[in-house]
Amino acid sequence: MDMKLDDWIVGEGAESGREYLVRTKKPRCVVAMDEPEETVLAPIVFVNDFGEGFYVEAWLDPEPSKAEHEEILREASRALDTFTEKAAQANSGEGD
Repeated sequence: MDMKLDDWIVGEGAESGREYLVRTKKPRCVVAMDEPEETVLAPIVFVNDFGEGFYVEAWLDPEPSKAEHEEILREASRALDTFTEKAAQANSGEGD
């Protein structure tokens, strides 16, 4: 079976309600979001223009270089922006 997954899946934890982004292409990882001051234990944090802190909660593949790690966090931020824009369009009826 040949299945094409999205590069990013946005979801919410069933128990905690925390929001996550899951990267399905290698290196796969789970990215979490929090207030930047709450991410002090993360080795690398990307803060977007809205003040949201993105960090890797878990690597599912070997951890990449620091530069690739930082790019993955920027990608996660862009993926969340795309998800949010599409959800807003769907809720306003613009996507029809």
